Amino acid sequence: MADTSPRHVSGLRRPKHSVRTLKEARQYLDAVLSMDPMVQSAEMVEMRWNYCGFAPPKTVPAKTEGVTDLRRRRELVAQQLEKIRANFWTADPEKLKTVLDRLDVRDFPELKAGVNRLQRILAQIALIEKLASHKKTEINLYNTFRRIVMMPSQSAGELKENYLRQLAGSSHHKKARSMVAMMRKEFPNLIEIESDWFEQISRAKVKSAADKVTESGESVGGFFGGMGAWGVIIVVWILLKIIFQVAFR
Repeated sequence: MADTSPRHVSGLRRPKHSVRTLKEARQYLDAVLSMDPMVQSAEMVEMRWNYCGFAPPKTVPAKTEGVTDLRRRRELVAQQLEKIRANFWTADPEKLKTVLDRLDVRDFPELKAGVNRLQRILAQIALIEKLASHKKTEINLYNTFRRIVMMPSQSAGELKENYLRQLAGSSHHKKARSMVAMMRKEFPNLIEIESDWFEQISRAKVKSAADKVTESGESVGGFFGGMGAWGVIIVVWILLKIIFQVAFR
């Protein structure tokens, strides 16, 4: 494959003053990393040419948005997205759809993913509301599910892990598994939204009485084990002393 980098393009020579400052390099990287290569590949290539000091042959140099303006626009869109999340379950679905469709997230892939997810949830909102009134719906799992679908991916992941840890020792474990089984039959579209998480709930095991006894024994063993050899000897000596005093009183 031919090398199309600026130094190998016929008729072009590297400018004498193409060395960039650290500040300019950071601005260039910030701008490029904020772009989506799937839809902005041409702009990214032109930015590279301009940064290296060349103008693309037979094209007008790309006009790149200032880094500060780009960040400011991203912050504004992120704030709008958080506002939508906060009011998602109380706002009118038609109005929400209009607002989501108008959000310009083309330059922000991570925000675009959040908008796409909310649009997907919005399309299933009638099913989610129907799930709330089903006789096999476990309310804690339902409320957790509603919170998860609103959150950014990192926060949602943390909440899912917390729920699974709490479920292991919970009395609601059987009801949660029963709800997942019901959803597979009656609400398959909702299962698909968080399929991996629901599968983990189905496979989660309840701690048996034997497990709890074992954990209790491990706690006691851990107590003596943590004391060290001399600590165990001292404790045993004190216990024997108390026993002799009581026996020969």
